[in-house]
Amino acid sequence: IVGMEALVRWNHPTRGIVRPDDFIPLAESTGLITPITWFVIGHALRQQRDWRARGHDISMAVNLSVRHLTDMSLPDRIAVELARWGVPADRVVVEVTETSVMSDPKRAIGVIHHLRRVGVSVSVDDYGTGHSSLAHVRQLPVDCIKIDRAFVSHMDSDPANAAIVRSTVELAR
Repeated sequence: IVGMEALVRWNHPTRGIVRPDDFIPLAESTGLITPITWFVIGHALRQQRDWRARGHDISMAVNLSVRHLTDMSLPDRIAVELARWGVPADRVVVEVTETSVMSDPKRAIGVIHHLRRVGVSVSVDDYGTGHSSLAHVRQLPVDCIKIDRAFVSHMDSDPANAAIVRSTVELAR
């Protein structure tokens, strides 16, 4: 194990566990995504600090929404949280989607550059489901791409998916 991803779930008192697909769009449209994101970041960094204290030095990934990717103050705020929890920046990965980057590419690329100057790694999550274009990804100052599970999960039994994954990996390199 080299890394973890912080994922949020809502434990609703009557509905039980509610998946992010069911509540994140609502949080996005109401502005609640900001406090949710900072809640997740705080908990993820605290957990990472605790793991590091026990000798488990692994990276932690956290998803960012389109709203955050256009917030020029985000990188500095993440730097403050890193210092607060004593977590080295190079142990944190922020994950963005192609769609979130393409909503305002110039601003998003500026935020990504600033995040990388802070020392945080940046990953494109769910690659292949949004504005899938290696031309776009090629322009992004990202450290990795995560190919969407729709392609990866059946690549051992579906030759077409295997070819897509293999080609994407080669082209990304």
